[in-house]
Amino acid sequence: MLHVYGALNTNNQGENPSEVTTEGEAKQYDLVVNYTGNIGKYAIRMTLNFDTGLGTYYYTGKGANHKLSLRMYRNENFLKLVESNHEGTITGVFEGHISRNGVYSGLFTAYTGTVNKFRVAPTE
Repeated sequence: MLHVYGALNTNNQGENPSEVTTEGEAKQYDLVVNYTGNIGKYAIRMTLNFDTGLGTYYYTGKGANHKLSLRMYRNENFLKLVESNHEGTITGVFEGHISRNGVYSGLFTAYTGTVNKFRVAPTE
């Protein structure tokens, strides 16, 4: 079963904040993470809010005015982001894992069926 948001366990007791919990309840925390990386050969910037389960991203070549919306789903250490455009139409899906150092990587499937590897790392 996939759960929407509440993916990270952040009890501030030294646990790695990228550890995913399988509990059915959403954890309450205020965690927004900015990422940079790529989908295939295209550079992207992504922001994920692990409190709300929502996010955005854009291709750096197109600029920040062309953001796509993201909806987060998770199951253990698996994280799925469903992409939609400004009209709410689903246009792609990210499926992957977040490593202990916060890198999120896996496969991105576009609405056309094209599949590319993606990798994004937290920015400082």
